[in-house]
Amino acid sequence: MASLSTLYNRLYAKQEQLQRLTAIVPDLDQAYSDYAVNLKNSMEPALTSKTWAGKIAKSFDDAREAEIQTNYQTIISQQFPLLFAVLDNKIVELQNDIDSLYDAISRAEAEAEERRQREREKSR
Repeated sequence: MASLSTLYNRLYAKQEQLQRLTAIVPDLDQAYSDYAVNLKNSMEPALTSKTWAGKIAKSFDDAREAEIQTNYQTIISQQFPLLFAVLDNKIVELQNDIDSLYDAISRAEAEAEERRQREREKSR
């Protein structure tokens, strides 16, 4: 079994990792919201006969719709949800690791106390 100091060091490291991950969740939520709100801006400015017209304008607008808006939608509908799922899974994994370390520390402390008790009894 690992020493108590090793277990406490592992616990501290896992708690630090968990703290860093949970601290970025609000920032990611905000980034997702900002990104979703600005989806409409991916097609700005709107091309009209008064702004820009013709074959080149249509070609540009088609490319913008096919590439930019499609990629924007992919980020919103696939990449952000995947990022959140990976982050959530890692947070759960770290919480489970922390719980396991607390259990291991409790067992190690109990074993250490038992050894101290046996040593006291031997020295009597």
